[in-house]
Amino acid sequence: MIKKSIPFLAFFLIIFYLLMNTPLISDEFCWIASARNSSFKDLLNPKNLLRQNIAGSWFIIAPIEYYLLFIWCHFFNIYNVFIISLIKVFYISLSFYLITKFFSTFLDKQNTFLASLLFIFFPSHDATVFSYMGIYSTLTISFYLYSFYLAYNNKLIKAFSFALISSFTSYVSVPMSALSLFFFLNKESKKGLVILIPNIIYSFYYILLSRIMAVTKTQIPQVLNLHAIMKQFALQIFTFIDSML
Repeated sequence: MIKKSIPFLAFFLIIFYLLMNTPLISDEFCWIASARNSSFKDLLNPKNLLRQNIAGSWFIIAPIEYYLLFIWCHFFNIYNVFIISLIKVFYISLSFYLITKFFSTFLDKQNTFLASLLFIFFPSHDATVFSYMGIYSTLTISFYLYSFYLAYNNKLIKAFSFALISSFTSYVSVPMSALSLFFFLNKESKKGLVILIPNIIYSFYYILLSRIMAVTKTQIPQVLNLHAIMKQFALQIFTFIDSML
């Protein structure tokens, strides 16, 4: 048992070293100011979600992100990042563990740990690791990858639950639903649907709130056609290349 824990401990220390005392960035000051202007009790109450200057219009479409990240800003001090750094270390360590489970379905133990660390700390992923308000992307992806791992190992109820958690953490989960193709192509439709349906549920939820009820800004283009989709796809490729240069 102790020997099995040594690799996790080693990589935890690496994560701890990389994330401790990392600074705040622009919008995080706004998060902290908004959260500290409300009582923690009010922040916990879903009925007060819409009343938050920042949280109400945005986090209503990402409720799990709101409870995992935003509410804790109430306790933060912009002059002392120790607590913030500890939370970063906790969430990135959790993500690392969940992602190792995903890679363990395809790689041996040694490569699993290495691939997971490189996946999280890939140079273009800096904003989703070192930025407190960007960690939601890493959490969303790690929850979904863990859902895939659970479905792969026939733990379908847990897989559905984690896919649902991932979906309502943020809309970053939407492209992750492509993982369901692995199961469909291998004629395991039940497993594919288990991790796909939660994302479909969230997609309808997002469209309802952002386009139909218009309670928050939408990321869905006003004009949606093949040309617009291809343009967005091309921009994703070019911006990825630009970020790596």
